[in-house]
Amino acid sequence: MGLEEKISKNIKWILLGIFILALVLRLIFISSSPIRWWDEAVYANIGYDLSKNPFDYSLKNASWGDYIPDDSWPHLGFRPPLLPYMISILYFFKLDFLINFLMPIIGALSVIVLYFLAKKLFNTKIALLSSLFFALLPIQVFYSSRIMNDVLATFFILITFYCFWKGFEETNNKYKVLFGIFFALSLLSKYTALWLIPVFLLYFIIRDKSFKFLADRFFWYSVLSFFIILIPWLIYGFFEYGNIFGAFLHGFISAPYWGGIQDWYFFFQYFWRIFSVLGIVFIGSLIYAVYKKDYSRQNILILIWIFVFLAAASFMPHKEERFILPLIPGLIVLSAYGLTKIKKYFKIFGIIILILLCFSLLHNFQYYYSKSHNIDSECFLETLNYLDSLNSSYKTYSDNSPIFFYYTRKPSGFFLSLNDSYLDEISNYPEYEVYFVFNNPGSGVVYQEYPDFRYKLSGNYDLVYSCNLNPYMNFIYKA
Repeated sequence: MGLEEKISKNIKWILLGIFILALVLRLIFISSSPIRWWDEAVYANIGYDLSKNPFDYSLKNASWGDYIPDDSWPHLGFRPPLLPYMISILYFFKLDFLINFLMPIIGALSVIVLYFLAKKLFNTKIALLSSLFFALLPIQVFYSSRIMNDVLATFFILITFYCFWKGFEETNNKYKVLFGIFFALSLLSKYTALWLIPVFLLYFIIRDKSFKFLADRFFWYSVLSFFIILIPWLIYGFFEYGNIFGAFLHGFISAPYWGGIQDWYFFFQYFWRIFSVLGIVFIGSLIYAVYKKDYSRQNILILIWIFVFLAAASFMPHKEERFILPLIPGLIVLSAYGLTKIKKYFKIFGIIILILLCFSLLHNFQYYYSKSHNIDSECFLETLNYLDSLNSSYKTYSDNSPIFFYYTRKPSGFFLSLNDSYLDEISNYPEYEVYFVFNNPGSGVVYQEYPDFRYKLSGNYDLVYSCNLNPYMNFIYKA
């Protein structure tokens, strides 16, 4: 029995092994950061509130705040709803301990979905390589350990492409309808899934050299199924914003809120950290496909997917490494395709790539672990311990409102000003005690302003806690 026959016979066990490997790595990466990030806390908090009132997707009745600098407060439509509603189900059924496992499981499942997509497009060999590469790619592993929506969106995008190929290339009408459904779920996971609309339209036009796809009634059924899934969110947009597309518009307008504006070449600047060695393999595969004029339908779809999404992401004002995750599966599949073309040296190069991916993964874990486990995080955790020791009802004011609410489930607001009248106003809550909490990192207060804050607060309130490791930057005053 040859190697390919053995693999084919044991494919279920091989896929199970890859899934377990992917899941374990993503669970390990949870420990790379001892504190949940802002966005993680926000999505978890929205889910917590929705478990109590699933029809109030806003901050109107919330006991915490998100950073919304324009006049759109208290609307939360700029946050895609699917992840918070998934989390709300876990809170509702008292299964919130599973929240930490949600994204690792979805990230590991994405690895398996990529196998089936790559097999549908090419063959088992390319599919196995793709899933193994995806299981080990550092950026996907890391963000699969965070309570954020990029991995969730990538998961549904992979299913969307699978249904697209089954539906419109293999003419399976059922999958044409499923394509619309999963495309809508992708969009409800992350609004940047809209960038895929020109991907599919361009593919149709290039494939058919015409617009004859418009004559396919099941194409319109897929469009209909897409909008049917979106109906609740379009209704939300109408009532919250006075515009059925209000939530989506708010999402794109809010993009520069956090982290400022980055140059268009941001993703090239962090090329290695995002793509690792697979970025180089992809370039080689691309050169091979062009040189051999291998313009198969599979390659055309993948290349349109990669370059349209990359162009859209590059011209967005605010950029983060995770924003590029939805195109990475396409890049991986084309990399695996190119690797299989060097038949004589396939095993050698395959082993080298896997070793380099493992080293990149280890390096990334060390990077995030050392970056997150420091004096600042220790003081933050110590601050949480102090608040946890309080027996009274209390409200905190800080620059980390969602994070403190996530950990304490106590009311938490933003500390916005040193104005005396403002301080008196937010301190005057007879139903609970008020604490002003300052930590670094996370605080919007710059280092030079800390003396002013401490001086102002010390003249009116009692210092009840300071972190021994760095008392100058981590302290609490009681109103």
